[in-house]
Amino acid sequence: MHHIISSVIAPGFSSKGFACIDVIFHTAVIIFVLISGYFGINLRIKVLINLILQVTFYSLLLTLIGVYVFSLGSSIDVIKSLLPISGNYYWFITVYIELLLLSPFVNKLLVNLSNRQYKSLVLILASLIFWFGLLRKTNISIDGKNIVYFIFIYIVGGGIRRISLTDESSKFLTNRFHFFILLLSLMVLGGGVSSS
Repeated sequence: MHHIISSVIAPGFSSKGFACIDVIFHTAVIIFVLISGYFGINLRIKVLINLILQVTFYSLLLTLIGVYVFSLGSSIDVIKSLLPISGNYYWFITVYIELLLLSPFVNKLLVNLSNRQYKSLVLILASLIFWFGLLRKTNISIDGKNIVYFIFIYIVGGGIRRISLTDESSKFLTNRFHFFILLLSLMVLGGGVSSS
């Protein structure tokens, strides 16, 4: 729905109403990275290489079709399609591979934090993203399409798993915390979309 709205119904989010509706559909990336954080990424080089090869194959295939069937682009685009990740042609896969590469270090950090430190880290990151991304609109996290934001969401996902939902004393605070993070995430993405 996000791509249909942004490309067909209201190209470039020409309608503010559709831009607001799109925020709901724009949560798929957040949910995917949250799930990755919840279960944790166990980086395996063979899987990473396989993923890179698949992306390169489809990048090349689609570019060849575009150039030689539909006359879109040139032979230079064919050469560029062989480096889809470093060229950042598909932002999601580029940032996700960055997260995969950093995940062993992030995981090690998170295991060694106390619950209080963990929550403090999430709140500090959320505040930085809110200030520099949504309010100041700097490139650190203006639209949620970068490694800073992905690490933040990954850490939140790990925190959700870490906090015991069966502990009645922490349930109320935990649910409010989750709502705050989800609301902040939607605002950051929505702010990036509306400024596009």
